[in-house]
Amino acid sequence: MYKRQVLTLHAGLAPLLAHGVVPRGGRLFLATDSQSIVDEAAAMATSLPFEICYLDISRKKYDTEAWIELASAKERTQLSILEETMLDLLLLSRARYIAGSMYGNMPRLALQLRPTTPGDAQRLAYVTTDGRDWCSMPVCRFNNTPTGRFW
Repeated sequence: MYKRQVLTLHAGLAPLLAHGVVPRGGRLFLATDSQSIVDEAAAMATSLPFEICYLDISRKKYDTEAWIELASAKERTQLSILEETMLDLLLLSRARYIAGSMYGNMPRLALQLRPTTPGDAQRLAYVTTDGRDWCSMPVCRFNNTPTGRFW
């Protein structure tokens, strides 16, 4: 059984705020499968020094103990899940920084799909929320940083 690595928006924002990734007045795109995290974002929206954006979709179908692939087949929601996933992935891949659990596929795939030119220093600009470093290059010795988590 898969457990989410980030259970609250507050926990997910902590690494971003620590690294100063989201500037005052900036915009943060939230891609999550947790309805409770989106609800938390909506409740916190006016108290944050930046704007949080997210797709207006129902994420309740993702709150299941079963694998989402099995649950969606039973409920016949595969198409909506595919569409929502592709939209989140597209928007994530266009972000200046990607913050997320590198244990999960979405942040890693978004890093791979980023439209960049060779040698772009921002190509691997991410903040990991689970402490797992990840790199899309065959050899990552060029990405040494003091923390090893912010490239």
